[in-house]
Amino acid sequence: MLLHAVREPGPTPRPKVDRFLDVVQAQLAQLAPQRASVALLVAEIDWGRALEDIYGFEGVALLEHEVTRRCGSVLRSRDPFGTIGSSQLGFFVPRIDLITALRLGERLRQAVGREPFEMHFGPADVTVTVGAIVATANSVDAEELIASARVCVNAAKQTGRNCTLARAMPVRKSKPRDNDTEPMLATGS
Repeated sequence: MLLHAVREPGPTPRPKVDRFLDVVQAQLAQLAPQRASVALLVAEIDWGRALEDIYGFEGVALLEHEVTRRCGSVLRSRDPFGTIGSSQLGFFVPRIDLITALRLGERLRQAVGREPFEMHFGPADVTVTVGAIVATANSVDAEELIASARVCVNAAKQTGRNCTLARAMPVRKSKPRDNDTEPMLATGS
């Protein structure tokens, strides 16, 4: 189910983000009775603004299209993905655990960075940083899942670019305590 198209000039169109949110929310609702584990991965193109300075907006849009194509080749055809922000792709994967989410994030990262993209303006080296959040379908909504995955990708970028970080979303029944920790796995290039 391909939900991504090359972005238009300007900010990411809200209808495209909303459509992805709607698909994720529908899948969460479908999986909630089973209490299935789900993951949302965010792949953010590293140094997006610098790439825009080098290749221009249209060049980055072409690069995003190629990044999407490579990432799509790693996923199952039934796993929805879409644009969720500037230089950010979101991937929803049902029935997946933390270790498998980390491995999938690594496969996405490696698929993008394995070789330069051959563009009309010449070869372009592009990498992505991937953040993955794993949760139970009945404990989260689509917006919370995406927001948590964005926090995860930002945490990964703090350790360096071109890496993957996966976290499990804690299930809270009460106010969090200072010593609460969440399971986390990370890889790097």
